[in-house]
Amino acid sequence: MSTTKTLSVRIFQHLVPYARAQQLQHAIHCARKNAFVPDTLLILQHPPVVTVGKRSEVGMKSIKTSEEKLRELKCDVIKSDRGGDVTYHGPGQVVVYPVIHLREKKLGARKYVEKLENVMIEVAKKYGITNARGQMKNEEDGSDMSGVWVGKKKLGAVGVKISGGVTSHGFALNSETDLEFFREHILPCGLKGMDVTSLKDLVGEEMKMERVEVEIVDAFAKEYGYTEVYTRRC
Repeated sequence: MSTTKTLSVRIFQHLVPYARAQQLQHAIHCARKNAFVPDTLLILQHPPVVTVGKRSEVGMKSIKTSEEKLRELKCDVIKSDRGGDVTYHGPGQVVVYPVIHLREKKLGARKYVEKLENVMIEVAKKYGITNARGQMKNEEDGSDMSGVWVGKKKLGAVGVKISGGVTSHGFALNSETDLEFFREHILPCGLKGMDVTSLKDLVGEEMKMERVEVEIVDAFAKEYGYTEVYTRRC
């Protein structure tokens, strides 16, 4: 069995605390690095949490509300080892953590991120959203802004880590996320003049999360060339 063509998928049916998800990723990352398991996709939702990427000094400035107040709102603030700035995770947002061996797939970091964006774009198309696009330029300083955008509204965020040729962290797709939390408490990804959106907001109807999860698995498998996909809900 070729591990480069096989994808193991675990879809969690309960909210997974961010710290627990990091522990799971670390364990699977070690196992994948040593070829004990095939490429793995974790799909889940987090309880409310604000996470700050490796540039934490910059990221913390993008949090509008004090950590004390956020904790009163039952929202943790956690520094993460992923790339990117600050973002919010919570119920209604589908978070996807691929743990895959890029060296075996002969993929570079930039191409890998582009493909993650393509996955979200393809999922959006399934809901009739045809104007979603990937990385765009920041009008203020000309820097690249990763993620998936519909106009100036961010539909999905990307923040990854690559160690030993194996990935962790990944992307978050706003399905029916509480967008007001974004707007009130953080400056998403530190971007002024930008807004956030969701599938529900764009389509105008409730999302069936099970369908969104299936669409993500299908799009991911096609984008990365997996021919054997084993999915387990837990």
